[in-house]
Amino acid sequence: MTVVPLPDVEARTQRLLVGLAVLLPWAVVAVLWFTSPENRPFTVVAPLLTVLVLVIAWRRRWLEGSVLVERRLGLFTRRIDLASARSVDVTGNRGGSAVLRVKPAAGGRGVTLPLQVHTAYVNGARPPEQLEALAAAVAGAPATGAGAAARLLREQATFLRAGGTLEHAPLAKLTGSLSALVGGAGAAGGAGSLLD
Repeated sequence: MTVVPLPDVEARTQRLLVGLAVLLPWAVVAVLWFTSPENRPFTVVAPLLTVLVLVIAWRRRWLEGSVLVERRLGLFTRRIDLASARSVDVTGNRGGSAVLRVKPAAGGRGVTLPLQVHTAYVNGARPPEQLEALAAAVAGAPATGAGAAARLLREQATFLRAGGTLEHAPLAKLTGSLSALVGGAGAAGGAGSLLD
């Protein structure tokens, strides 16, 4: 069985934000500790904030054959067999991302996996190898939307392999990217310079 790691698309930015969220409370603690001894009891908040940020942000995902595995904090593991999932859908999340949403056959919480992200700060997508592995995992599933999701994932992989840009990729319309919505012409719709 092959194991395909599925790191988050926005991993670098996420690591930077997590690092800042962990370091900032400790910087505040240091300032309070040395400048305001009367506020030292409030320094208990920094370790709690650090743990909270790590609990929310740290997770790993990978694909084992057709099973999508998500592990949070190295303790909590969720496994969803994509081949027998109840529903599989590729959709936009209104936050600048195209995501794969999978609901398990047995019910319970599903998994949302970012496929392509287009925001003011992040512009990235999963590599074709990961998209093809996900498409193969959901292709034969009896789940609602599995066939359409597999086709869209394969289209995206083929497009990216051919050297296509993220702004014109098949998943770009789902990210809410303005250039994708107006056919790649940009915000002015290809009308020329707005200053003329």
